[in-house]
Amino acid sequence: MLGHVKASISDIYAIPDPANLGLALAATAAIIDQIEALVPGAFTITAAKSKINN
Repeated sequence: MLGHVKASISDIYAIPDPANLGLALAATAAIIDQIEALVPGAFTITAAKSKINN
């Protein structure tokens, strides 16, 4: 859906469907929500985390 697969000849002539991007975004958001439910704050960046990664 996001172009991570090698395109074939027929893909070159296919009309991209913007609806696919919405589906991918919805799926990604659902996965992030599930992770956040299991590990609250998993996607929150704080100054302490920032210093650890630098």
